Amino acid sequence: SENEYEERIDHWHNTCKWYQPFGKDADEGFKSGYFIGAPAIDRIVLAVLGKRRSQKDESYDKLVKKLREQLVYCIFDGERIPASIVIAAINRASNPFTFENKNAKNNSDRWRDWEHVLGATCALVKRYYHDYKKEEFAVELETERRDRDYLFGRLLAVADKIESSARYKQDKTKKDDRATNAIRYMPAFSQHPFRTWNMLFTQQLNPYIQQLNGAGWYMNLIGDIKQRFEPGDYERNDPLDGRYLLGFFAQRQDFRKRQIDKNGGENNDLKDQN
Repeated sequence: SENEYEERIDHWHNTCKWYQPFGKDADEGFKSGYFIGAPAIDRIVLAVLGKRRSQKDESYDKLVKKLREQLVYCIFDGERIPASIVIAAINRASNPFTFENKNAKNNSDRWRDWEHVLGATCALVKRYYHDYKKEEFAVELETERRDRDYLFGRLLAVADKIESSARYKQDKTKKDDRATNAIRYMPAFSQHPFRTWNMLFTQQLNPYIQQLNGAGWYMNLIGDIKQRFEPGDYERNDPLDGRYLLGFFAQRQDFRKRQIDKNGGENNDLKDQN
């Protein structure tokens, strides 16, 4: 019936929603650069299958057709999202350099594909936990959540922010689009979080923490996040699941929102928190 048809579409958009970057405005900040909603099908295709290898790629076209059919069943028939789709997207989102555009004409283009993939993947992960675990994740940062994977994702976002803040402090006249160490080590972090985090914190972040005069606000945040781990979870080194991307994205988005709130609408650094 018409009502049921509309209800199923509405259900898809409510259970598979996350922050999605607007096309070319993805780098303009929290208010203008993102909307909350389900990702476009083309973005899901990019997240799950990656980029087309050549203009004529029949095997890729067949995979795209199959993926679109699976998504149609999820949207209109209310079927559960296939776990294989979600796992593929998580693996691609955890490897940012596969989407880096080194030939981008400006800084905002360099990581746009990865930002699109990250937003789409978080939406798919959210839908997966709704379908299989009957668990709901908020789009906004959940500061009280104690999931090990979610918390490690938050820690990775803080490491990313410390380095990018220190770079901004060094030279405020230009935007540094190089990947931070947190992004560079994301594949290793997703597989060995405790070991990789210790390496990042004790080796890679040290000079940036010093540049931020001890980075007191960020260090307090790291301490607060670590306190939320259940006993023994922080020291576990087994691979992370897709919840770490939810924590990573939500924490990054919280930083973006704070930037705009504190600087009167400008997407500058967290001046009062360095």
